Amino acid sequence: MSSTISFYNWMGHQPGSTTTDGEVPTIQSLMLKTLLHRQKITYHQRIFKNTTHIQLHQNNTILRDIIQVLWGSR
Repeated sequence: MSSTISFYNWMGHQPGSTTTDGEVPTIQSLMLKTLLHRQKITYHQRIFKNTTHIQLHQNNTILRDIIQVLWGSR
């Protein structure tokens, strides 16, 4: 039995910043996708504009989207 792993990389982005969300270097996030490019891994990337790293953990809309991914419709 083979299974597929889903990897979610959600990040914020601040205009004019060399980091995605003020914390993580942009190149680090881009390289992650190439490292995970395998047959049994699906990679999902979302970039939230004008969002800092801390806002990713505090934004109710983003948190609801995470809940949807983890547990589906409830």
